[in-house]
Amino acid sequence: MPTAHETLETNAHKLIDSLSGEPLALAQRYADQQRWLAAWAVAQPSTEHQDDLAILENERLRLFACIVDGAVHVVLLDKRSETTFAEGPYVYRLETGGARRRTILDALDDPQINVPSPGEMTITGRLDSAVISHCFHLDPDSPFVEETIALRNDGDAPFRITKLNFGLTQLVAAPDGRILDSAKSQRWVAVPFRRDTLGLHGEYEDYSVSDLLSRRGWYRVVCSKDHRLPSDDFGSEAWVCTDDDVSLLVLKYSQDQMEFSLLGTESLDSGVHLRFGGCGIFHGDPECLAEVAPGAEIRFGLTHYRLVDGGWKEGYYAFRDFMNRHGHGVPPDFDPPVHWNEIYDNKLFWSRGTDSDEKRKELFSLKHMEEEAAKAKDIGCESLYLDPGWDTPFASQLWGEERLGSAESFVKLMKEKYGLKVSLWIPLTGWRSEPHFPRDADRLDENGNRLSLKLCSGSSAFLDIKAQRLLKLCDAGVSGFIFDGSKYTGPCFDKSHGHPVPYTREAHCRACSELAQRVHEKYPNVIIEMHDYVGGGTMLRYCPAYYLHRLAGSHDEIWGFEYMWRSLEDLIKGWAVSLYYYNLAYELPIYLHIDLRVDNPSALEFWWYASTCRHLGIGGTHPDPAVRAAHKAAMERYIRLKEFYTRGKFYGLDECIHLHVLPEKKALVVNLFNLDAEEKYIDGTIDLGEIGIAPVRFIQTNHMRQFGDRTVNYFRRLPPYSTTLIELHPY
Repeated sequence: MPTAHETLETNAHKLIDSLSGEPLALAQRYADQQRWLAAWAVAQPSTEHQDDLAILENERLRLFACIVDGAVHVVLLDKRSETTFAEGPYVYRLETGGARRRTILDALDDPQINVPSPGEMTITGRLDSAVISHCFHLDPDSPFVEETIALRNDGDAPFRITKLNFGLTQLVAAPDGRILDSAKSQRWVAVPFRRDTLGLHGEYEDYSVSDLLSRRGWYRVVCSKDHRLPSDDFGSEAWVCTDDDVSLLVLKYSQDQMEFSLLGTESLDSGVHLRFGGCGIFHGDPECLAEVAPGAEIRFGLTHYRLVDGGWKEGYYAFRDFMNRHGHGVPPDFDPPVHWNEIYDNKLFWSRGTDSDEKRKELFSLKHMEEEAAKAKDIGCESLYLDPGWDTPFASQLWGEERLGSAESFVKLMKEKYGLKVSLWIPLTGWRSEPHFPRDADRLDENGNRLSLKLCSGSSAFLDIKAQRLLKLCDAGVSGFIFDGSKYTGPCFDKSHGHPVPYTREAHCRACSELAQRVHEKYPNVIIEMHDYVGGGTMLRYCPAYYLHRLAGSHDEIWGFEYMWRSLEDLIKGWAVSLYYYNLAYELPIYLHIDLRVDNPSALEFWWYASTCRHLGIGGTHPDPAVRAAHKAAMERYIRLKEFYTRGKFYGLDECIHLHVLPEKKALVVNLFNLDAEEKYIDGTIDLGEIGIAPVRFIQTNHMRQFGDRTVNYFRRLPPYSTTLIELHPY
């Protein structure tokens, strides 16, 4: 009697041999073969394991792997809906060398499949001298599978990996490009930026299979909407594969090196496959693959595959739950002070082309800061935030005592006279470096030439001096820092600096994080915001949002994508809608200050950023008294409802309907926005069970109606470019 594996091999070979005829028929028959494999996997018990074949299952998922014609095939399916997400050869491909001498390896030698323990499957093999250890773990009680991959150089010479494509596959089209019926309703949605930070209205990182087959992937390294570098793969922190009924979240997570969840295509004889999960290289990351020494092992980050009932939004919430479990959420007692930023009204910054000690004495004195503090107190802010101008000279972090008095006396004055804390802008090496650091902390090029006044962020001398100056400011009572100028400034070859040579983006990220760690070691309650480690103070988000967050006491918040200069315009054109999608995916706080001088009478700008940035800063005096009054009223209401916005649970019914929920109080605030040039009637229903507070009865208020204790109807007519707020409190 043949074993199950022998039966599988026989049937598989019969199906492969039968592949002939028109391209679509060939692809369809290959799909039939894969579905036979999937059906076979469904029929088998979870304990099934024979040579070169293994099955893992729980109540909802089944993962099946086998070897056919020497290639590893993997099937991943949802048992309840009978949706098959992966059903094809697993791709193991790497390229080594460079343009002159390139080696492409795309099949494991002597692959082996084992089940070393319940719920765990391992696949091992070689790609020449690279030993591959591949592991799947199926959670026994939850609908997710996690994947890890390790690569070890078993040779006697280093190699450079220039391209890496590992991943599951799914057949979606015939060899001639015609899409299979089973793939026509499928979409892949980027997480956390369905709307790119530079995306306009109507532009979404939300792709049909047709889109993925007809377009190339892309990425940015420069903050410009038109700057897109082509890529073989689409990259994001995660993807949601969905047909709107059931979805698969494919999430990449690594705190050891920058990695991304990649989505690409594979053209095989049977047709076109999508490749996803696994690991790969995206915009040159992870950099550790640039040279793998003999005996060295690279352990790639976790790939988390989670089955989700519902569509892409439910996939976003599943991503958020994952990040919260890994510490990238909002602290339960999070209560950051609302900042008043002096930069918008103070004239120093706007005359920055002539910045000098004399200009600072003229425009950035204690008198000027008291004027700003009075504005902060009047509107209801809780901290005075000093942008460029407080230090002497620029970017030195040496307090301007001659103009402002001592840092200690300044902090005391702000607290006692105005009831304000003090927070500071902290420029890192991405900004101009004045000669107040040792010149041996400057970068060294590969020819041994010192790059004058080009500080290396990884220099131990720079880090020591910078940390000392920051701690001195904390000693004086400063309560928060905004780390700007975090942009990677380039390689350094100075071995005496104590960093890897050459100095990489990855090493730079960790050096910036180290500064935050040094501050938090002594002052854990100082709130530190970190601009993007590579993109710096721009709209470009290069690193994963979670990357190095809270790692050994690193930063508390990330930056709000530079929507600080044309805050209302950035919202109207669609860029700042990216913040809505970020909040669906993350509770990791964003900090941003906005320019009230450009807001409208509805305070549309104020409420949008209050709704999407858990730590809010404002500044600037609007020339219209009516708008100033609207801002003061908005701040009074915001302060009263502040806990909803700083630590509440965020839900989005659509881009213009935001819910902020406090489950423990069974209360919520609803922000409604009209971002169009025409009047809009907004209405709908809130399912209180879906936001975790049913059953509850609310005190009746305008623009809402409640029948029963599980749903609420809301309705409001909004003028063009306006907003309103509905409070729902329980009896």
